[in-house]
Amino acid sequence: MGSANPKLERKATQVAKRWELTLEQQLVAEKNRIAFKVSSPWGPAALKVYRDLNAAGERSAASFYRKLSKGLGPTLYKTSPLNRAILVEWLDGPNLGELRASGQEEQANVYLAQVTRALYRAKIQIPFRYLRLAKTMEQKLKVASSATITDEFAKALDQVANLLNELNNTTQTEQVIHGDLHYENVILTSEGPKLFDPKVYRADPAAELSKAILAGHADRPIEEFSDRITKRADALAPATDSQPERLIGWSTVLYATRLFKAKHKVVHQSDFEKLDLLLKLSATM
Repeated sequence: MGSANPKLERKATQVAKRWELTLEQQLVAEKNRIAFKVSSPWGPAALKVYRDLNAAGERSAASFYRKLSKGLGPTLYKTSPLNRAILVEWLDGPNLGELRASGQEEQANVYLAQVTRALYRAKIQIPFRYLRLAKTMEQKLKVASSATITDEFAKALDQVANLLNELNNTTQTEQVIHGDLHYENVILTSEGPKLFDPKVYRADPAAELSKAILAGHADRPIEEFSDRITKRADALAPATDSQPERLIGWSTVLYATRLFKAKHKVVHQSDFEKLDLLLKLSATM
């Protein structure tokens, strides 16, 4: 099969034998996790095995799935001690990214807003195991500030830090969020849209859709980038009873951490122009 982590591959094989699974297709092979489509006694399923205890919040997926409203996500079939391995129902159907790519973004946004609204209304209680997204973002910005960048970018980064501080200070309540809720992580099943592959954080509900707001914009001209960001924020903001500018604010912080996450990363002028635009769109918050 081949893997970025042979130890995890062997672990997955051991779990499969113990749980009477047949590994059919490797879906993800990274140093921190590995995932397979499998056949199981319950039917088609997805097996995930993690290396680390925290696994960037992913190992909280088991408790997250248990607390979801029925029909909002896959059924959780089995977990190992400490949740280092989890087995969930396989979801059949296209993901919303495929729907968006086929020119049906408005319909994709309807489905994405539907599952986001259902999750927001569920108001999953906050156990200490869930990481705070705001704290994670603060740490990423500190790493970014140590990168070798121009004075222009350093100024923009200071603006982003101030924006994050404002978002933190104006967050009225934090909830458990999916943490990776973009178009590809919602499957349009025969029973309706269902989310999967959560990362799980405690956060301002408006932060839930940051990745969706930014999806597919990397190479767009600045005018089209602006138009898509604002239209998407307008369509998705009601799902969490938030203002569009607040969604864009969290998306701005995410965009900045992506730009500066690698030390000595080359950031192009077009990247700065988009960050500057996002900051201006957030300014009316």
